[in-house]
Amino acid sequence: TAIAAGINDAIAKGAKVINMSLGGEGFGFTVLNAVRSAANSGLVTVIAAGNESLPDPSGFAHVAADGVVLGTAIVVGATDQNDVIADFSNRAGDLKDIFLVAPGVDLRSTWIDDQLAIGDGTSFAAPHVSGAVALLFQLFPNLTAREVVEILLTTATDLGAPGVDEIYGHGLLNLERAVQPIGTTAVPASADASVRVETGGSFFDPGSVFGDALAAGALDGVIMIDRYRRSYLVDLGAGVARARPAFSLAATMPFARRTELIRRRAGRFALTLGAHVPAAADVAAGVSDLPADPAAARGLFARAWRGPLQDALEESVALRLGLALGSRWRLSVGTELARAQGAAPGTPAAADRLRRQRSEITLAHVGRRLAVAAGFSHVREEGLVFDARGAGALALGAGRHLGARLAARWTLARHWALFATASVVRSRLAAADNPLLADASALVATSYGGGLARRDLLTPGDELRLGYFAPLAVRHGAALFRLPTGRDYAADRFLFTDRSVRLAPARRERDLELAYGLPLGRGLRLDLGLRALAHPGHVAGAGWGMEGGMRLGLSY
Repeated sequence: TAIAAGINDAIAKGAKVINMSLGGEGFGFTVLNAVRSAANSGLVTVIAAGNESLPDPSGFAHVAADGVVLGTAIVVGATDQNDVIADFSNRAGDLKDIFLVAPGVDLRSTWIDDQLAIGDGTSFAAPHVSGAVALLFQLFPNLTAREVVEILLTTATDLGAPGVDEIYGHGLLNLERAVQPIGTTAVPASADASVRVETGGSFFDPGSVFGDALAAGALDGVIMIDRYRRSYLVDLGAGVARARPAFSLAATMPFARRTELIRRRAGRFALTLGAHVPAAADVAAGVSDLPADPAAARGLFARAWRGPLQDALEESVALRLGLALGSRWRLSVGTELARAQGAAPGTPAAADRLRRQRSEITLAHVGRRLAVAAGFSHVREEGLVFDARGAGALALGAGRHLGARLAARWTLARHWALFATASVVRSRLAAADNPLLADASALVATSYGGGLARRDLLTPGDELRLGYFAPLAVRHGAALFRLPTGRDYAADRFLFTDRSVRLAPARRERDLELAYGLPLGRGLRLDLGLRALAHPGHVAGAGWGMEGGMRLGLSY
């Protein structure tokens, strides 16, 4: 009767867990009804297994196996300092499915008259489990008693025979594992979490145009939930690739891998139809890919939108039509479709359908001393924004780009010339399959550069160039994320905050380049180059880098 009265008093006072460090040969209906009331009231009951060295827990502990109580109670045995079942402890036996073990040998505890004492017993082991129950209820108020019991049983450290066994049951209490997320994790996208975005497939690879945008901390303090709807604060920015830019020769030298299918020239007209597997610097040229006019070329280090995704764009088909308008004017129009057959190396397999369709028109005037080219492009993308790619909670959608580029070369004297180039791209982000992305402003990206060239320096047809360039980088634009940052446990609703995240890098890359080209005859040409980079990849704090290269080409 006293035990039942204590249980009922705990229920009345709003307790969440009852520790029963006691035992006996059985239990009466009064106790059974009290424990049933506790189960129906959402309490967890923790019962000591007993200290008789028996193969099964004590008769009293079997109250945990009652049909109403089952799933809301845990029976606890004792282990020693080596995580071995204590010789006095009753084993899991017929209650193995609801049995845990915890330390119960040589434990210091309170004693009568405000004294401390060292003791042994399953009565010392059970409070470890009760404390873990209380902590889970405090950390995660949404949990039910059955969920708390399930979490503690399934996260226990397996001891003895593999799996649930008749000595240790589920094994040793493991609170550290119990508080970690379990199962699939996701970010709630609605107040009741009926709409959510899984975090496992969330990533953002900024490529070469966004640089260090979405900086660390910009998306921190966001609530993530696990299978039990437990809340955790995470930094979504951890899914942003932030590797220090690598200086790769293959990434800067556009070695041709083009196979021309049709090439016909008739008078003023030139038509080229071809397919190629593009090199890193040749993919996604967009507004940067003006015709090979000397005023626009960067020689050995020519590049457009490049980054770690380029290898994913495995196929492209292009059509270009050129027209000579008299002796000094040239007009060209072209279109290109590039697509991927799989995910880029080193990135998650999600969102691997990548497509880019580009259309462009260029008008050039080549005068005696001044050559000028102006080009306009329209680019549509799927799965990409410039050369960046995201998925899940960090998906930005697809890019729609309008761009313009102006390039010029001015001959100062017989062998000397100045050259300059500049481009601007205005982009819109199409709808993303990301309910956390509320809106995105228009993006503006720019590039510019120029330098001095000297022809016929050592031999007729050679050229030495010194140039300064700022590669294409986003300069303006932001994304508005609607993120869960709070939770009302009483109403079980998630609270959201709108957060604007800048999509432009903190610093932009700047390059100083020295290049030399030498014709070797019979269509052969040798190019040598050296480049110094500040903030490579548009990453603040990346410092300086140097890279050089050599290319041997054959034209026919």
